[in-house]
Amino acid sequence: MSESAMWSEKALKVIEGDIEPHEDNVFCRPESTMVTVVKGDSQPLTEKAVSVEKEKEAPDGKLRDFGTGATRSRDADGERYDLISPFALRRVAVIMAEGAGTHGPANWEKGVPLDATLNHLERHLQLWKMEQKTGEKIDADDHMAKVIWGAMAICHYEEVGPLKRGHLTPSK
Repeated sequence: MSESAMWSEKALKVIEGDIEPHEDNVFCRPESTMVTVVKGDSQPLTEKAVSVEKEKEAPDGKLRDFGTGATRSRDADGERYDLISPFALRRVAVIMAEGAGTHGPANWEKGVPLDATLNHLERHLQLWKMEQKTGEKIDADDHMAKVIWGAMAICHYEEVGPLKRGHLTPSK
């Protein structure tokens, strides 16, 4: 049995509860790229596995206890940034860079009419749909990322200032 397979088998035994994790064998996230660390030697696991952290409620109910002695507050439980796709976020970041190059950084935060934002969002949604139906790229634009950008701009203005008379107006 190869060393890689041996560590993978041991990790699965820990995950399945056949053996307890030992301080010399630390298994960590993310699940799709689990790694075993044995006395400083890292070895990627070949199987997809779940984390073996044994999370439980701390006695005061305000902390998460990970069974390793580490605890963490629960103040971020209502916001799951870890679930946002880094791939989608990167595509939106590329759109932001393009916009900054054309219009200047954060130009959109100055306030854009709602009808203009919605028109651009809807235009890119329709172009994306056309690409999906034909299987052909219409142009070089990342239309879905631009749809997300438009929706994000509207969400931003909903948070920082009211939508007034069809205009996205930042609060002062």
